[in-house]
Amino acid sequence: MDAIRLFSTPFEGNFPQAAKQLALLQFQLMCKKLLEYDDSDIDEADRNTVSEIYDSLSMIEPSTRFFCPEMGLAYLVLANEPIDRGTYNWISCQLLIAALLRGIVPAIEKKLSVDRPFYVAGRSVPAAAMEITGDSNQLTFYLSDDGRRQPVEFRKISDDGNNPIWAKTDCDLCTIPWGSASQVSISGGHDGWTLDSERDHTPVENPSFFAQQYEDTGSLLEEISTEYYLWTAFVLENIVPVVRLDEMTIGSSSNFFVPRVSQITSPAAISETAEMLVHECSHQYFNLALRFGLMKQPDAPDCYSPLTQSKRPLDRILVGYHAFGNVLLLYRQFKDAGIPALPARLETTSESMVVLGDTLSREYEDGLTEFGKALYLPLRDRLREYDLLSTH
Repeated sequence: MDAIRLFSTPFEGNFPQAAKQLALLQFQLMCKKLLEYDDSDIDEADRNTVSEIYDSLSMIEPSTRFFCPEMGLAYLVLANEPIDRGTYNWISCQLLIAALLRGIVPAIEKKLSVDRPFYVAGRSVPAAAMEITGDSNQLTFYLSDDGRRQPVEFRKISDDGNNPIWAKTDCDLCTIPWGSASQVSISGGHDGWTLDSERDHTPVENPSFFAQQYEDTGSLLEEISTEYYLWTAFVLENIVPVVRLDEMTIGSSSNFFVPRVSQITSPAAISETAEMLVHECSHQYFNLALRFGLMKQPDAPDCYSPLTQSKRPLDRILVGYHAFGNVLLLYRQFKDAGIPALPARLETTSESMVVLGDTLSREYEDGLTEFGKALYLPLRDRLREYDLLSTH
C-alpha cells in the first residue's frame, strides 16, 4: 500500500524506486501465472521459455523499462482470452520478445507458427510460420512465404539504461534527449495498437518535425520542476505526435495495455505539452498500480464525469482527478517560476477538477478500495494545502 501511495503525486517519497520495483514485479507475476496454468495440452517448450524468463527476472535490477508495450499486449491476451495451446505459445513468445528488447534475456533462437501477429517496437509482425533470431542489438523475423524467407528486421537505436529504443529498419523514428537524464523516441502511429478507443487522434505526417517541441518541454520541466521531470522521465518512452483539432483544443491519450506510449497534440505551446505529458504520465503510474489491485469497490456507483459528459465508473472519475490534479500542482510550480499557465487551460482544468473532486469527496469512503484511497487522499490533501481547490 505504501508503494501505491507514492504514485499519488511525485511529492510523496521515492516514487522512482517504487515504480522500478513494481514494474519488475508485474512482469514476474505474469510469468508466475503462466507457469501455474495447469493444462497438460500446453507445450512443455513454451512453459520452459516462460520459466527461463522468470528465472532471469530474479537476477536483474528493478527498472521501469519492464513496464512495456510488448509485455502489455501479452497481458491483454492473457487477461481477456481463454488459454489454449496456441494462445499459450503466442503469449510465451511475445513475452520472450519483450524480454529480449528489455535486456532480460541475451538472445532468441526460435521456430514457430502463429495465427496472430507479434508486436515489436510499435510495429506488427504478420502471423505466419517463422524463424526468430535476435541478440541485444538486433531482432529478425524470417517469415515463410511460398517457400521464401522474408525478413522483418528491428534494431536497437540507443539505450540510456531506462529506455531501450528499438525500431523497425524502415521505420520513421527519431530520438531526443529528455532533459539530461533520459531519452524518448518520436514516431508515427503504432500498427494494430489502438491507444485510445474513445478518441480518434490522427498521427501527424512528419513526426520528427515536432522534435524540438518535445525536447524543449523536457528541458523546461527539468529546470522548473525536478519532481515532474522525474515523474515523466521514468515512464515516458515513446511519443506519437497527433494532429491538433483546432487552436483552442489539445488532446492526448494513452492505453492501459500499451505502457510508456503517449499520443500528444502537435503543434502545442511548451506549457501545453508539459501539461499533456504530466497528465499522460500520471496515467502510467495509475495503470501500473492497477496491475496489483482494483481502485473501486464492486458496488461503487457510476458518477457524472465532466470529461466525457456522461456517467462513468468511480475509478474512471479517480483516474481523471489524479491526472488533472497533478497538472494543477505543475501549474503551481509554473507560477512560482514565473511561467503562467495559459488562462484557458487553467480554467478548463480547474472547472473539471471541481466536479471530479466533489464527486470523490462524497463517494471515496465507501466507493474506493484501499488502493484507490492511497492514490486519492495524498493528492487531495496537497491540493487543499495549496488552496488549489478550496471547494473540496
